[in-house]
Amino acid sequence: MAADHARKGFLMLIGFLAPSVLVGIVVAVAMSFHTVTEVAISFNTSRLAFEMGGSDPKTLLNSPNCDSITLSKFESISLFPQVLTASDSRGRGRGLVCKSIASDHGVKFEGNDGFVTFQPSIEAEQDHRVIKLDSIQVRPGSRVVLEATEERRPTLNIHIYGQQSSALISPGGPFTIEATSCRISGVDCTLDGDHSLVFTAQLMKAEPLIKARGKERSFVVSASIVPERSPSFIPRGVIPITTIDLTSQDPLTGAPTSALSDGIGGTLSYPGYPELKPEPFEAPDILTFEGLGTFYLEEIRIDEAAKGMAIRLRGQARVIRIGQPAAAGTAAAPARDYGLTLFDVLWKDRRLGVWFGIIVWIAGTTIAGYKLFKEVRRVRTAGNGNGG
Repeated sequence: MAADHARKGFLMLIGFLAPSVLVGIVVAVAMSFHTVTEVAISFNTSRLAFEMGGSDPKTLLNSPNCDSITLSKFESISLFPQVLTASDSRGRGRGLVCKSIASDHGVKFEGNDGFVTFQPSIEAEQDHRVIKLDSIQVRPGSRVVLEATEERRPTLNIHIYGQQSSALISPGGPFTIEATSCRISGVDCTLDGDHSLVFTAQLMKAEPLIKARGKERSFVVSASIVPERSPSFIPRGVIPITTIDLTSQDPLTGAPTSALSDGIGGTLSYPGYPELKPEPFEAPDILTFEGLGTFYLEEIRIDEAAKGMAIRLRGQARVIRIGQPAAAGTAAAPARDYGLTLFDVLWKDRRLGVWFGIIVWIAGTTIAGYKLFKEVRRVRTAGNGNGG
């Protein structure tokens, strides 16, 4: 009898403790299980690399005004000039009108390792002394690297790898072309020696665009941007991306370093939880992402003051780590994970948290009650057997 009473007491204790124990186990699991977290990230950087997502080609830039555009790693550049004059890079032949323009096919530059630079002509009217980078079409799966440098003007270097891409350029008036190490068809202008050809041109009104096609797996566009009031280069809509890289490479060691602009802090916020304060970060922090879901590049803007690009990203990720690279001769400190866990989600959503607590408590109580019921039934059965 004493053993039965002790057993009943033990089961009653389990009945009281089971819900709390179960809650503790579930909370421990919830704190270690990362959920997909929606984040918004704003920062300044000198370099951004990403892989284009989606299923259709996207327009990368939204017609920035430039005073110089250089194309390299291209397959072809086509234009239909109404007027074309040429000289070599030393000025010989200046003013010579080129003959035999093939009007049906226009003029075509084909590059091997050459490059072609377009600039507004000094003969253009003041309002037309810019050249517009109308668009760059990028296919899904392409790796895009944006690098901002500060020379005479802010310069945006765009490297596209993996898929063939294209660009449209709108001169808007007379412009110059400097072609180096290119094959030129559609025009009879041959100069001796290994020198650049410099053209002055104006396009036909019926064909106002220069059309460029990159190589099969690479294309480089370098645009010297005309300062404007915070122009965003993202066209209507957003750019879907599947990977993000916010690092540069140490020129001496080759180790990854932060590409964030010095002295300009960034923020990471949680749009679904406005009560959470934005998390700040700054150089030399490195941001890394894992388990990207739907993610978008919402803004690219040249920031002259920071001598870099102002970037805004938004999307879903399972893991978002922020940490600093290791100093020379030391190990890097563990990066902190800013992705929300299942516990964070339940804790921040009071209504969901209450329901979660109720369900866990009922489950724990039910389990303990069922065990107690089985034990009582066993004891009664045993007692009836003894009595018989």
